[in-house]
Amino acid sequence: MGIFEFYMARVKRYYEPNMNTLSVFKRDYFNLPILTSLYLNVHPKYLALSVIQLACLVYHAILILNSSVSLLNINFTLASFEFQIVLIILFPIIIIFTFNVNRTELNILHSEMVHKIFEYEEADSEYIGQLYREVGKENKKLLMVPILGGLNGGFVLIICPFLDSGYGTFAYNGTELSSKSWDLPVPLVEYPISLDNNPLLFYLAIFGEGMAAYFVVSTLAAAGYLFINLSQVTCLNLKYLAYNVERLERRAVTMREKELGKWNLGMRGTKQQLYKDADFIRCYKRCLRKSIQHHQLIIRWKNYFQSFGSFSLGVAYFTGTLVIAFSLLSIKTGTNLPGTFLSSITFCVAEVGFIGLLSMLGQRITDLSEELRLSLYNTKWYYAPKSLNLDLLIFQEGMQDPIKLTAFGITPANNDTFSNVMNSAYSYYNVLMAF
Repeated sequence: MGIFEFYMARVKRYYEPNMNTLSVFKRDYFNLPILTSLYLNVHPKYLALSVIQLACLVYHAILILNSSVSLLNINFTLASFEFQIVLIILFPIIIIFTFNVNRTELNILHSEMVHKIFEYEEADSEYIGQLYREVGKENKKLLMVPILGGLNGGFVLIICPFLDSGYGTFAYNGTELSSKSWDLPVPLVEYPISLDNNPLLFYLAIFGEGMAAYFVVSTLAAAGYLFINLSQVTCLNLKYLAYNVERLERRAVTMREKELGKWNLGMRGTKQQLYKDADFIRCYKRCLRKSIQHHQLIIRWKNYFQSFGSFSLGVAYFTGTLVIAFSLLSIKTGTNLPGTFLSSITFCVAEVGFIGLLSMLGQRITDLSEELRLSLYNTKWYYAPKSLNLDLLIFQEGMQDPIKLTAFGITPANNDTFSNVMNSAYSYYNVLMAF
């Protein structure tokens, strides 16, 4: 076997799909991670689609960036608008590479965390069902954010050029730009070959921009819903753990009765007497050990989540800040281009909603982690003997730092970061207006 064949075999093994992951993708995401290359599949038809997708996105990012630079001296509003589009195209390219580089972590999360719930001996199936129903109901609402982003892409493709060409006051005739390029979904993009008097190339350009828009929208929607689902399952596990921590005493009583026979109230006596019973303390420690194992598993899952999501989360915050700033600039200066003006408003609203969603989910994970520590504190630890109190203290010490997602491994995803992003975007807008 040659060197090339050796490395290709290793790549193929690395990208061999995990069956549990594929079943979750089919059940929860309608196979979108595979269809959008977030989870690269080495099957020829999927591999060909991934190559077409990346080539289309990179080509249009370079093309629109070049057009944005060319428009700087012609119409600053259009230049800033097209730069927003470049930023939005680059984001899916980055997260495709990030997700596939951290493919192992993605497999573990969907095989272990999403595929099944942590098992307790005395599992409360009714409460678990209630948690899943709540998550499913809320996911349907949260999914509206990526869907609205897709509708925004359709608005930009169809309505924007119609409004600008029909009601705008900017005259491209005074420039050296191709007249046909004004009628493209993303206007005034200069292609290597002139589109004038060449209907075939013109319609191919429209098709190419439509494909690029589809790839951008579908990839961002898939990544957004994947983040929503993983965050929600993390929250579900934290709620389930807190529920079982609050029920430590009842769980221990149930376990003791199952092993040694049912107690009557006289045998159990007061709380002090209950916590002096050696068999009860033994069962309590077993229940506590199970909850500690669950907590350690949640931390492990969070670390996997962080490993592939940290960079993407940071890029999302950074891209969102710039897009909001340039959107505000286009809104302020684009009154002579009504289509671009309205598209900039929708870009701004979509980015604020997307960043707000990421921050809200990150804040929820941190809040539930802090509530978990409070749940442990609310147990009857003051009745417990010294040996049990030591176990409870170790568990509480492990919860000292709340679980949180961070962007670039530095900035926590929470409501404070959302406020900082909004402030930074407005500051960048003021700097741009000064020029």
